[in-house]
Amino acid sequence: MNERQDIDAIERFFANPEAGAFEGRVIAAFAHPDDATIAFGGQLGRFTDLDMIVVTDGAPTHMNFAINKGYASTEAYRQVRWEELGAALSLIGVSRDRVNAYGFDDGSVCRRLLSLIERLETDLAGADIVLTSCFEGGHTDHDSVAMAVHLACAAIDESRRPLIVEAPLYSLQAGLFTTQTLPAGGAGRAVSAPLTEAQQQLKRRIKACYATQHYSLAQFRDDVEPYRIAPVYDFSQLPNNGALLYEVNGFMAGPQWLAMVRMCMAIRERPRGAPAASTIDESVEILKKLIAASGPPRPTREREREPALSPEPAPRRRRTGSRWF
Repeated sequence: MNERQDIDAIERFFANPEAGAFEGRVIAAFAHPDDATIAFGGQLGRFTDLDMIVVTDGAPTHMNFAINKGYASTEAYRQVRWEELGAALSLIGVSRDRVNAYGFDDGSVCRRLLSLIERLETDLAGADIVLTSCFEGGHTDHDSVAMAVHLACAAIDESRRPLIVEAPLYSLQAGLFTTQTLPAGGAGRAVSAPLTEAQQQLKRRIKACYATQHYSLAQFRDDVEPYRIAPVYDFSQLPNNGALLYEVNGFMAGPQWLAMVRMCMAIRERPRGAPAASTIDESVEILKKLIAASGPPRPTREREREPALSPEPAPRRRRTGSRWF
């Protein structure tokens, strides 16, 4: 049986925790160190040939993120995040040498879409399944990785193209931060995988490994893992019917996201051997478009009055002289 083509068999595998091991090649490609084990932790031990791609180092470069977690530097916080991943993988039985760390800065993936897509084209080719996150409007890194996985797989020869199975992490639903809910506006075949008692215990132990993410992971369920055979997305449109958690939180506006995506798509569609993707004049125009798309910044006082809609409390800002940092 060719598992790559047999969607029904893969769907039955995820839906049935007693189905045994999956013998094909599987790659889990996610943005942050904890994403894969939180989304698929109850299942990862069932794959006999599993590699992981972790795109970012899990440590935002803004020092306040590390300080608010109790660490003196971004480097120290980064190291702890990787130690947490190693502890979780040891519970699942996945060797650390099966992890491919791309090393992007946390929060930067949307600015490096082209290089990410090119790298994934090489690394995903020949796999039977790629596990990744939904295109859901929750975190710009999650959406960037989801988009890059889809575009990379579309560029791979059909005979070596993996099937994409996606999991929801978190998104904005009815105006609230919500975990493990498939985004609105998408198609695809959904699977709700109930976890056995042993898998539930494992999932709780996995979550406990990520002490730095305790606040957000406490909101993820231990008894079920929802997945979907990924639909074909129109990345020129906003995910989740335009309800973006990262826009509400002030990280990135929807028009700004679309401007970056459309520029990425336009460059990708240029014929091979065409002139350089971006001349100085083009770069200036791109910058103007991004600034215009993002719109005028809201007054600081207005932003401070709005409730934080995020997986954890927003970092406190300290003032030194005239600069916030």
